[in-house]
Amino acid sequence: MADEEIPEKVDLTFLAKQGKQVLAELRDMRADNQERDKKLDKIANDVSELQITMAATHADIGVIKQGVEDQSERLQTVEGRLNTVDSRLARIEKHTGLVKA
Repeated sequence: MADEEIPEKVDLTFLAKQGKQVLAELRDMRADNQERDKKLDKIANDVSELQITMAATHADIGVIKQGVEDQSERLQTVEGRLNTVDSRLARIEKHTGLVKA
């Protein structure tokens, strides 16, 4: 539309042609906007799903972390008990003569 020269005499035919061109351009723009809106909606849905997934993963990590901490505490308890057993066994072996002092 901008590339056409405006004739010296503007008549109804010229105005009708220009109006049709403007309407066609508006239809194209509307279609482009609708396509962009669909893409933005898809992106928004993808982001929402990602946020849900991340929240679930974060919760899973919290549960796993607690489990690891619990296991670590149990391991420390077992290690302490094993050390006690080892020292008692060493005393028994020393007193019974099973080991050379």
